[in-house]
Amino acid sequence: MLSANQTSDYMTDWATGIFGKEHAAEIAELVSKYSKYNLMRKPEVQDPSIFSFVNYHEAEKVQKRWQDLTARAEALEKEMPKEALDAYYQLVLYPVKASAGVAEIYLAAGRNNLYAKQGRVSANDYANRARELFELDKKLSTRYNDSIAGGKWKNMMSDVHLGYQHWSMPKENSLPPLDEVTLLASPSLGVAVEGSTNAWPGTEGKAELPQFDILDKQHYYIDIFNRGKGLLNFTAKADKPWIRLSNAKGSTETEQRLYVDIDWKKAPEGKGSGLIEINQNNTKVPVVINTLKKVTPAGKTDYYGGFSGEFSIPANKFSLKIAGDNAEWIVLPGLGRAEACMGIYPTTAPSSTPEKTPRLEYQIFLPESGSTTVLLGILPTQDINPGGGLRIAVSIDNGDPVILDARKGYHDEFKEYTAENLSRSKNLKPLPDFGHNYALISREKPRRTEVFDNQRCWMQHWM
Repeated sequence: MLSANQTSDYMTDWATGIFGKEHAAEIAELVSKYSKYNLMRKPEVQDPSIFSFVNYHEAEKVQKRWQDLTARAEALEKEMPKEALDAYYQLVLYPVKASAGVAEIYLAAGRNNLYAKQGRVSANDYANRARELFELDKKLSTRYNDSIAGGKWKNMMSDVHLGYQHWSMPKENSLPPLDEVTLLASPSLGVAVEGSTNAWPGTEGKAELPQFDILDKQHYYIDIFNRGKGLLNFTAKADKPWIRLSNAKGSTETEQRLYVDIDWKKAPEGKGSGLIEINQNNTKVPVVINTLKKVTPAGKTDYYGGFSGEFSIPANKFSLKIAGDNAEWIVLPGLGRAEACMGIYPTTAPSSTPEKTPRLEYQIFLPESGSTTVLLGILPTQDINPGGGLRIAVSIDNGDPVILDARKGYHDEFKEYTAENLSRSKNLKPLPDFGHNYALISREKPRRTEVFDNQRCWMQHWM
């Protein structure tokens, strides 16, 4: 049995056995990475709205990961000896490019849907990009089925893998819904801001960027886009000298992104506010700027948190790891969206009380006292110890641990937790009821009890 920290060596040994030692490490990483990225969202359960196009550059980061991986796989193909090309396409290049293509189809469709709602000219470009990738997917599959290894793998990649609406295979591959924008007769200003799916003019209230604070020193963007034909000329002007813009004017037939940051030496103490005015002829769109300049926490200890709302903590970036009586937390390299996840070892360890169980500690900074919301991201798992449930405990500042059952929110797809099964079993416990103070959330829908829905799920608790 392999330990968690041996998986990389295993993949390198596998690649060495097939392709030789020279490129084994690179091939192992390519195969491991495409598998990891697919775990973020498997091709058959993709959806245009999975990744955010307005928060934390999430969709852009996902797309860049796939594009970088594809570029590496294509570059390595040129280094492979002729006799290894078919095997390389079968085991490395095809799965990388095909997975990347499906992911980008849904990213292009999602951006098309959002931009069409906003009236952007570029919405049509993303619809065309999705169609191009759809045709590329056909070509990739055809090469696999007909051209490699003398036709050995005929029809091997003929399964339908695009257009799933539920677990069963659709009749044919299909694109997600795409929208077309009818251009206005002349250039027309549109403005969108980071953190919002709305666009101005056309939305009530003013556009507003997320708060800037002196601790994180954020850079946020404003998208200036065209809703019509021709060249759009615009200007951008801030009403405060401490608001800095990447450009004060511009011209575009499609869209241009401006970046905003703050000169913290000149910014006012405490809370500050200002406006950026985007102007095209007589059309003006004000964008609200809010800042917070406060004394930052003293001390040399690293921490997570800040002045401006939510923050995330990578599971493996703990400040303290303490073993329990019968188990410990171990790093699971490469698992999950980030660098690694954490898991309990051994998985067969018996349930215990919070004071006797292994724990992880993270240093955090919360700017205000009072209640807060904690969300724990978990990967799909099974109820392998039904007598205890899938439980995890959370506390802040040595407070009483709050025990959460990760089964909360399950939709009993395969009828495991029926009254009849519960009456027969000595160990099986009923699924927890939904409570008023916490809920297990997966895109705000109940989670299925099997692992095919490989969504990251969130246990939410107000503390």
